[in-house]
Amino acid sequence: MEEKLVVTYGATLNIDISKYAHACDLLEEDLKRELKKYFPEPEFLEDDRNGESFSIRIRIPAGSDPPENIMLKYEGKKYVFELLELAPERYIYPDKIQEIVYKYFDKLRNVEVPFAELSIGLILEAMDSLSNKIYEGVAMLCRAAIDSSLYLACTYVKKTDQKGNTTLVLAPPESFLDENHELKDVYWGALSKEARNIFPNLSNRLNNINTKARKLGNFAAHIGERQLRENQEWLKKYRGILEDVLKGKKSDISSIPGYKIWTSCQEAEDALMETVSFLMDLVDNYQRPKDLTN
Repeated sequence: MEEKLVVTYGATLNIDISKYAHACDLLEEDLKRELKKYFPEPEFLEDDRNGESFSIRIRIPAGSDPPENIMLKYEGKKYVFELLELAPERYIYPDKIQEIVYKYFDKLRNVEVPFAELSIGLILEAMDSLSNKIYEGVAMLCRAAIDSSLYLACTYVKKTDQKGNTTLVLAPPESFLDENHELKDVYWGALSKEARNIFPNLSNRLNNINTKARKLGNFAAHIGERQLRENQEWLKKYRGILEDVLKGKKSDISSIPGYKIWTSCQEAEDALMETVSFLMDLVDNYQRPKDLTN
């Protein structure tokens, strides 16, 4: 997901108020036409008209180099539209999810952790799934980001040479190895146990993430079999109540609980934010007790 820039151009218009609206309409069209010379596909976001000045805000690709000034004319008079603002979109239109995600990405620029690239890829996929309303996908990707990042954090240590250069070295704990000392599949129980030993400060976070974001991911991953199992249980209870009714017994059908068969947008958003928050804490705590030094 490429981060976009937001640019704003504006000018003071010394125009009679009776002509102001018409002038803004014409200048806006001229400004858009001029900006397309610099940005083939600019996205126009909004404009501001206060009776004295006029400004327009657009979204442009990252790395663009917008001009400082653009000269336009209205009724023979020149107006200089100045570059008033140029900043990443996340600073102009802060979104609570994008804000924490980009904060995590910024943090990764200054540290070396073994799960950086993998977690970025999974988080970006989760954000795309959220945008496309694939909420079960968000939940499963969050679970994958948590488990894989934690596994890599437990499996790699930092090696520092005499010059102070740091590299990551594969040094898995014994519990991650089979009888032939090869890496084996590690499930959450063994993974979280080892993580608590290595990152004791994350013990409470591990409990919380398992009962919230991971639980939602487990639900999404096994929704088919869960739905079938709960449906069978629901039908069994309903059949029992129906038999009681046919026998003249009093029964309250409203007492039968429903069953969950979907992930909501709010649940997906909460899981994504919780996952990224956990990964930020994992970055802060990534310091194996026995780093290897030459």
